[in-house]
Amino acid sequence: MKNTNQKFIFSLIASAIVLMALPANVAAQSGPSIRIFAMPQATMMLNADDSERGSHNYEFTMGTAFGLGGGYKFSDKAGLGLDLIYSMEGQKYTMTDTAKQTYSFQQKVNYLKIPLALTLNSNPDNRVMFAFRAGPQISLLLSSSLEDGDGDEIEIIPSEPDPYESMLIGAMMETGIDIRILESFLLNTGFRFDYSFGNSENEDFPGRADDRAPTNNITAGFMLGFKYLIGN
Repeated sequence: MKNTNQKFIFSLIASAIVLMALPANVAAQSGPSIRIFAMPQATMMLNADDSERGSHNYEFTMGTAFGLGGGYKFSDKAGLGLDLIYSMEGQKYTMTDTAKQTYSFQQKVNYLKIPLALTLNSNPDNRVMFAFRAGPQISLLLSSSLEDGDGDEIEIIPSEPDPYESMLIGAMMETGIDIRILESFLLNTGFRFDYSFGNSENEDFPGRADDRAPTNNITAGFMLGFKYLIGN
């Protein structure tokens, strides 16, 4: 599965390079662009069974994401964008035993997220523009670990397969403003949200109950980055 994921990642990177190399003379504000960004984000891994039984007391959890993207505008106000995002996520929670002793844990998961988004913006002649992006997203699992309240990793037995799925399908939405600093250089700001449709837990992991509810991953954060309009 890892080799398949690597081939898939390489093919998407090649596609992004081709996308950015397309001619930029469609219109005055059309053509390719590249961007980099970073984002502090709130992350959640929600499971209905854990919530209803009260076995997990979820706590607010923060993560971080970094991304590189390419895009192509077909007109002044619309285009497509493809990002590669390294996303550090997870869920903090506590559990209380019969002796009323409380223990803290944090499930950590790292993903390579690959969203393909429709991009829209307001009048590009303005220095400040409203920007909107939305579309499907693939999340490829890079690593997972469980830590105790002291930050020490807890060994999961068996170590194979991973207790989390290697790939998730989801959707993302991003809305904010672009501020033109120079003619071809923009500051990107915005709020980003994504959601995984499928179960992030590996249903074939030994010991997992067959009737256990799915776990859904959610992130929401504030994005800050820079965009360069190629050939503008």
